[in-house]
Amino acid sequence: MMRLPKAGSVRTRTTLVAAGVVGLALMVSGLGLTGLVRHRLIDAERVAARVRADDVVALAQTGTLPNPLSYPGEESGATQVLDAKGKVIAATENIEDDSPLSTLRPDVGDHESVIMTGLPMEEDDQYLIVATTAVVGGKRVTVQAAASLESADDTLATLTRTLLWGVPALILLVAATTRLLVGLALRPVGAITDEVADITQADLHRRVPQPASTDE
Repeated sequence: MMRLPKAGSVRTRTTLVAAGVVGLALMVSGLGLTGLVRHRLIDAERVAARVRADDVVALAQTGTLPNPLSYPGEESGATQVLDAKGKVIAATENIEDDSPLSTLRPDVGDHESVIMTGLPMEEDDQYLIVATTAVVGGKRVTVQAAASLESADDTLATLTRTLLWGVPALILLVAATTRLLVGLALRPVGAITDEVADITQADLHRRVPQPASTDE
């Protein structure tokens, strides 16, 4: 008599497939989520640095540009004003007398940005630098505003740690739930399989159980 496949093998294969599909979906979603969050955080810092640079330009155009420049929370950012030759003519105290933060020299009225490390404030941290150029008193000046990405990096690190333990936990939960549900669904099949295995040539009057659903 042909031997029927064990219900457990079906349950195992179904569990592995379900866990694999869910795991792949979660990993792709996690990568997409971290990328989106990083983009949003950097974009927020870019907007803030651009506003700060524009404010400094406005001060220069009204002839009220202080030196050193004031900046709330200097440990998380810095600002410089450069003349047409790239010489620093005003800066916040945390980078006073330092060389230009970057080589960004956008056209008048434009904004450019770049992410850099190795800046004098914190050499190991990443900073987003936004630069804009304006004409003040008939001369070109470029304002560079730098914003630390430490807060954004910390947020991403926290999100990554959460995903690293959360995704495996969800995969295990899906696997356990799938195995349980498939086992319950295949229980009548298991009863049929056990009964067929017990039937012999001398006991042909026995019949396998037929559940009310008749699916099996």
